[in-house]
Amino acid sequence: RKITKIDVTNMPLQSTANKIIRMLGQRFDPMSDGDSDMDDRVEEEKKKKTLRKKYKPMESGALDDFHSPTRSMSPQSMSPRNSPRSSGSPTCMMSPKKFPVYMKATVYLATTGVGISGERVLDAVSGQYPDSSIHVEVIPSLNLEDLSTMVEDIKTNGDPSQSIIASTFVKHEMNQRMAELCAKEHIPYIDMIGPLLTCMEQNLGVRALQRPGLYMPKDGEYFHTVKAVEFALSHDEGTNSCDWPHADCILIGGPMVGKSALSVFLGTMGWTAANCTGDPAAGLPEALNDEVNLQRVFGLISRPKVNPDLKRKKKRQAEAVESGEMEALQTMLKERGITVLDVTGMPIESMANLVISYLDERFGDLGLGADDQFRMGPSW
Repeated sequence: RKITKIDVTNMPLQSTANKIIRMLGQRFDPMSDGDSDMDDRVEEEKKKKTLRKKYKPMESGALDDFHSPTRSMSPQSMSPRNSPRSSGSPTCMMSPKKFPVYMKATVYLATTGVGISGERVLDAVSGQYPDSSIHVEVIPSLNLEDLSTMVEDIKTNGDPSQSIIASTFVKHEMNQRMAELCAKEHIPYIDMIGPLLTCMEQNLGVRALQRPGLYMPKDGEYFHTVKAVEFALSHDEGTNSCDWPHADCILIGGPMVGKSALSVFLGTMGWTAANCTGDPAAGLPEALNDEVNLQRVFGLISRPKVNPDLKRKKKRQAEAVESGEMEALQTMLKERGITVLDVTGMPIESMANLVISYLDERFGDLGLGADDQFRMGPSW
């Protein structure tokens, strides 16, 4: 059977979801009755990926009936010197040489966050080219020092002739640096945010804050939820425990009590949650240092009745109950002053409500931590 493999290394959750949705959209026609042959679609996708179709550049004037003279699509007219919309910070920088025309392209979205805003724009633009293969690859969490390495990696590992770099930087210095690097390597570059910021500054007479991660309340809540889910996935089972002081809550529980599922569910409600498995023999994690507020730490235990069905479905949990490991974990957590919650037979919604009620009671303001992403911007 032919199964599609997707490399999601360092890929944000939103980008992974969008990539899968794009592939489904390419394979299945929403207007079809479902009788199409899947194997034929897979083979067609393979051909698109392996065969690079080159076409000669259009003759001068070929697009005159479609575009106005001031919107010529030649590389020379799109350079910052001739662009009617350029004002020192070009929207698109291209090399003055002629580019061959391809049926596919890779757009590298450079961002200081996770690229949600940029992906929305690129998805809308990609929809205008239904017969072309446009792949969007998000490169998240960048800073000024990372830009040269990023461009060098694209030059070395990618195909610069079919590559476009787009960015959603709100810092002018990052946009200028990226424009310089792309011009040097003859890679087209689109600054998606900079020109709009410049125009707004000129009209408002106020300098932009140039601080990443700030959104208007309408979109901020959605972006915050996505980031919270991303936080849960990147802090599962003790991963990145150095970030625990920034979490709204930390879950330490026995084997197979639902720690990971609860963390993600809390993320969908806007809470940043980290988790790890407690081991009485090894003691508490070293990451529970003085920087972590123990009132945000919760122990999860489950003591279901051990039967053949439990041993078959949750063997590790059954062993922990029978061996007394669950009881030992509860004792260890209570000795440290950590709140222990017995979630035996409790649905995920009830577990989440229980944790939130404790946070709300202890901290107020919905229990949000000092590093709340919605109000303070990304800190991870």
